[in-house]
Amino acid sequence: MSSKIAVVLVIGLIAGGSLGYFYSVTLYTPQIYELETKLSEKIGELEREQSRVLYLEKTLSNAEESIIKLQKELLDTKKIKESLESQVNSYRNQVIHLNSEIDALEKEKLNLEIEIEFLETIRIGTTLETYYDDVRANVVTLGGNPLGEEEWWKHPNYYENSVWLATCMAAHDAGNLYWPSFETEYNETIGETSSDTAYYILSDFLTRCSVLRSFNIETKIDKILKFANSVIDYETRLLDHMWFPAETLTFGSGDCTSFSILIASLFEMVDIKSAIGFFLNDQGDAHAMVMINCEELPNYKTWGFDDLTSYGLSSGRWIIIEPQYISLAEQEKYQDDWIPQWNLEVVSEVKYGA
Repeated sequence: MSSKIAVVLVIGLIAGGSLGYFYSVTLYTPQIYELETKLSEKIGELEREQSRVLYLEKTLSNAEESIIKLQKELLDTKKIKESLESQVNSYRNQVIHLNSEIDALEKEKLNLEIEIEFLETIRIGTTLETYYDDVRANVVTLGGNPLGEEEWWKHPNYYENSVWLATCMAAHDAGNLYWPSFETEYNETIGETSSDTAYYILSDFLTRCSVLRSFNIETKIDKILKFANSVIDYETRLLDHMWFPAETLTFGSGDCTSFSILIASLFEMVDIKSAIGFFLNDQGDAHAMVMINCEELPNYKTWGFDDLTSYGLSSGRWIIIEPQYISLAEQEKYQDDWIPQWNLEVVSEVKYGA
């Protein structure tokens, strides 16, 4: 009996549990469905977000690649810019250099034009040259007969005659008419005296020296020496021949005598009283230099003679000027090694204005 009751109780328990289960299932099924639905929706959203993230990551990756590419392009552009700037600077420098060369060439052209004009101005014609030749061939006489310059050395007073003629040449081209007997044909041909023609040439030369009579004596000497030595080259002569100042300017060269005649003539034209001296040294060499009648050159040490009246010169001190120095400063620098060796042989004063 009791066992049956136990079975009945077990069966009752089982039945009651089943009914409770079914009741619970029935009760929670809508909630589970709802949760599953929401879960499915969330999973869908998640998948969409993941897809969006993947898209954005791809977009970002593409953007980063584009940025890297743009950065490289920017770097290349900067390099190109730097290269172009370097080329521009190089071209600018070339332009500056070319402009400088153009300026230099224009200045050179202008200087050449000035030089050509100057050379044309100081160039003598054949009429004046033949006049000079006529003087040289006839002015020195021996026994009443003309002694051509190729035979001047035969004259017993060779040095005296030579230095006298040198000063006459200097005075003539400074505007003094020295040999009227030779002038007739020249005057008829040219319409002026030979001394006037030469004077105009030397006057133009002085203008180009930028020297005025009103300047102090040192300035006048320096300007004349500097310009004369810039256009006249030293050149040895092969014959016993002396050039008039205008000839020396035309040829652009001369020896010590030619330099001395020219410089003495120019000095006279700016009121510097001058003489030409011929000197000899112990070796028998001859040399010509200019002397000026001046007590001192205040800013320079000088060599000279306190009195040359015994030689026929005006009283007062005569200072030696070496015409082949370009300035008094250069003479002062070198004169102690040069001038003392020379002994005065003959000297003649330029009779300017006489």
